[in-house]
Amino acid sequence: MKIINKTDWNTRNLRSVICAVLSFQNKTEGKLDSYQKKNLVITIVNSRKSSWIHRSKLEKLSAVPHGMEDKGWIEFPSFSGYAYRNGYEMRLRIPSVEFCERHLMGLDLAHFGYLISHELDHIRGYDHKHMRDSWTRDIPKFRWLEEYYTVEKKKKKVKKVVDKVSETYCRVLSHIEQKKKDINRLKKALSKYEKKRKYYERNYSLVRLNSKKGEKNGNK
Repeated sequence: MKIINKTDWNTRNLRSVICAVLSFQNKTEGKLDSYQKKNLVITIVNSRKSSWIHRSKLEKLSAVPHGMEDKGWIEFPSFSGYAYRNGYEMRLRIPSVEFCERHLMGLDLAHFGYLISHELDHIRGYDHKHMRDSWTRDIPKFRWLEEYYTVEKKKKKVKKVVDKVSETYCRVLSHIEQKKKDINRLKKALSKYEKKRKYYERNYSLVRLNSKKGEKNGNK
């Protein structure tokens, strides 16, 4: 199963909720075909707009979000999606992080869980005429998700601002230090060979020392 997350919600958190709903549904519908599950692609995007729902409907759900307790019509986060029957593609539209923060609320996991379950029914081959689900009746069935899971927003990676001049200068200093070490190493090696040269010159005649050199010149 592949999840393409185009929202600012944490992908790992979303995957956990999707897997939990799938396991919950497997208990009644049976396990999803292994080949189908392996090739399933779920794309999650932000809702294009919110929904306006009358308070009386929300009271049936016991799901009036914090900050939306006004009478009459309430701006409610929009959940929608589609999936192909017996297919491998699913698209879920959920409220954006910006919308939820503006209304001082988190992602409604019960509604999200119901949406996932509904679209999974299409993946299993069910059409709307074969499905008797009702969002006012079935959303509360997924309230248990709120006890075990949370969906947080993505943590934005802060890029470090690096001064290029300072970075280049530090690199130059590093090269200088390395070259100094190379020079010291060569000096030690040269000193070792100078000691050997003096030893041979002190203990052997120049004729003997240069005999090998003379042979080479003779061969030429």
